[in-house]
Amino acid sequence: MQPRDSLSLIDRCAAEIVPTDPVLSDWVRRYALNHRHRLAGDLMIVADYVTRVPGARIVEFGTSPAILTLAMQRLGYDVTGLDLAPERLSDVAALKSLTIHKVDFETQRIPAADGAFDLALLNEVFEHMRINLIRTMTEVHRVIRPGGTLILSTPNLRSLRGLWNLLRHHVGVHVARSIFEEFEKLTLYGHMGHVREYTAHEVSTFLARVGFTTREIRFRSYGPPVRRALPIRALGATERAICTILPSWRPMFTLICEKT
Repeated sequence: MQPRDSLSLIDRCAAEIVPTDPVLSDWVRRYALNHRHRLAGDLMIVADYVTRVPGARIVEFGTSPAILTLAMQRLGYDVTGLDLAPERLSDVAALKSLTIHKVDFETQRIPAADGAFDLALLNEVFEHMRINLIRTMTEVHRVIRPGGTLILSTPNLRSLRGLWNLLRHHVGVHVARSIFEEFEKLTLYGHMGHVREYTAHEVSTFLARVGFTTREIRFRSYGPPVRRALPIRALGATERAICTILPSWRPMFTLICEKT
C-alpha cells in the first residue's frame, strides 16, 4: 500500500465520523488533524501484515474515534473493535457496519476465546491505561494465537520533544500538557488521558515479561505540524532534521511483537 493511498483513505474515513455531540465532534476533528499521518502509517503496517497472513483476524483495542477501524474495514479486513464507550459514536451512520464490542479491557475479560486473533493493535492506548498493565496485557496475550503479532504504538518519552518539554516547560511528557487536563478527559470525552509516557526499552522489557518478543522497533513522527505559527513550524523542521540523524529521538515508536 502506497503512503499517498493510505493517507487519502484515512482522510476520507475521518470525514465520515462526525458525532452529533459538539464536544465529541471537535475532539474527533482535532484528533484526525493531528494523527492523520500516524494513522496512515499504522494502516500501512497492518496492510503489510495482512499481505503475509491472508484472512488475518484483527482485534483493535481502544477503537474510538474509529478512523483506523473504518479504514481497515473499507479494505475488507476482518476487524473486531473493543472500546470503553462505543456509544459515543453510535450516531455515526458509517459505523453501523463495524463490529465494536463495549468492554473495559482494563477490568473486564475480553469477549473472545484464547488465540482468537492473528493480530492485535494497541495504537496510542498503552499510555492511557491506569489500573493494572500486567492484567490487561496478559489478556491481550491470551486472545492472540501462538506466533501471532502485537502492534503497539505509544509516545516516546525519550524523544527530543520530551526532553525539551522537561527542560523548558517543567513537564515530564511530550504530548500531554497537564495532569488536570488528562484526567478531565474522563468527563469530557469518556476516556482517560495520558497516565504517563514510556521509553521503547521500558515497553519492550515489560512486554517480554508478559510473553511477547519484540521483533522490530520503529521510531516515528506524527507528521508535519498543521496550521501552526511560523516559529512552531521552524522548530518542527529542526526537530525532523535532528531526528533523521538520531531516529530514536522521534516523538513516538511502534513495537512489532510476536506472541511466544
